[in-house]
Amino acid sequence: MAMIACQTISQAAFIGAYYSTSVANVAVIYATAPLIAAILGWALLKEAIALRTMYAGLGCLIGVAIIVSSSMGGGRIIGDLLALLMTATFAVVIVIPRLDPELPAMPPIFISAALTFLLFVPFSSVGSLDALNWLVLAAFGATNFAVALVLFIIGARHLAPAEAALIGATEIVMTPVWVWLLFSEQPPTATLVGGAVIFASVVWYTALERRGAEG
Repeated sequence: MAMIACQTISQAAFIGAYYSTSVANVAVIYATAPLIAAILGWALLKEAIALRTMYAGLGCLIGVAIIVSSSMGGGRIIGDLLALLMTATFAVVIVIPRLDPELPAMPPIFISAALTFLLFVPFSSVGSLDALNWLVLAAFGATNFAVALVLFIIGARHLAPAEAALIGATEIVMTPVWVWLLFSEQPPTATLVGGAVIFASVVWYTALERRGAEG
């Protein structure tokens, strides 16, 4: 039930955040998941938090603070807070498979997707969509909420929560780029600065982890 509840909240907040703030802001705020997952892993799984993980998580937190501070008074603070809610609940989703490795991935994802659908049906306008938009939405759901999520949860069973979240956070590199190329949405300067801080933290952490594995 916890898996279904957190996944449903995360998906609902994800959609709300995209309507209320920039795509770039949502993408880079999501990169705080490593810090939240590390804390949850320590609290629930008694997994020690490596010092480098805490430093990387702190770097992500600083980057998000830069982004959110620029939204104050700019009408985007609600969207940024929804993005933080999305991130926090998804961090729980990352940790749950570690609590119960036998938990099947598909049923919770299917149920949470159905619940999210029911939550947003009252706000929908089916007749306003043409065939192309229906195709785009179907492709988005199949890739983001089906294939990608299932693979991520299966992979998370074999990694520490913070490591799984840090790997997932690498999407912050391409998301703003694709939105800029396809929709000409120019990220604010604070988002670029905060995103650079977050990306540098993730790269630094990954480099140290790889060096430790090779050593």
